Amino acid sequence: MRGTSLGTKCVKIKGTDDLVVYGVNKETFTNDGFLGIAEAGLGREYYIVSQYPPTYHCEFGIAAIEDGTVVTIKLPRLGQASGGVSAY
Repeated sequence: MRGTSLGTKCVKIKGTDDLVVYGVNKETFTNDGFLGIAEAGLGREYYIVSQYPPTYHCEFGIAAIEDGTVVTIKLPRLGQASGGVSAY
């Protein structure tokens, strides 16, 4: 995935008991992972934390559980990040 796109790359897991799902990509030179959150535990505000060295791109994905979901993404301005840390 590169840039902005809409796709159907999602995993749906059903269970009869409480569960937590954590996925990890074990490919060489990656550290990708995801946390599956139960529908009852979903909220309205989330943070994506990543490292962005100047030579690489950071990517993230969002999965909605209902059609018509609207997502607003707020990025720090170039050169600014919270906590006094510089962003590239």
